[in-house]
Order: sequence, then C-alpha cells, then structure tokens
Amino acid sequence: MRITNDADREHVKSILPDSMAGLTKMLSGLRRREAIFVGQAATLPSRILIRNLKPEQLPRSNDVDFDKGWQSPAMTIDQLKTVADRWRYQKR
Repeated sequence: MRITNDADREHVKSILPDSMAGLTKMLSGLRRREAIFVGQAATLPSRILIRNLKPEQLPRSNDVDFDKGWQSPAMTIDQLKTVADRWRYQKR
C-alpha cells in the first residue's frame, strides 16, 4: 500500500528480492485501496485494487475486540482448563 516515508520504503526494499527492489519506487504513487501483490502466491508482481466489501461479505470471525478484552475480568482457572481441554480435544 502507499508508503511515502523513506525509512519504511527501505524496510520494504530490504525484504524484497534484489530483482524486485525497483518496485519500492512505485509505493508512494499508489492510490487508495491499491497495493503491490508479491510473494510465492504471485507468479508476477501485480498492482492490484482492493475492493470494498459489503458487511455481509466480510469474514464472520469471532475475534475478541482487543480493547474490550483487556477491560474484561480475567478468566478463572476452571474456564482456562475448559478452553485448554476443548483446544486439545477439538471439542465445541
């Protein structure tokens, strides 16, 4: 996604293969919701546009709201044991 800070651009450049280092020049010129797609899943580096998703298209994850998680009381030992048992034995 768009990166205008030189230090950030250098960090990205350091993790790209030498043959793709030139891609970092494009980072400051990207539009909103635009990205450079690189990696093992990409045959060729691609400039892509990330579309907006409707609420019903978003993943239905049950991730804990980080802020609310820290404000909630801690789990009891029995609750932690239940979670560990479910995790270990894959029960719901």
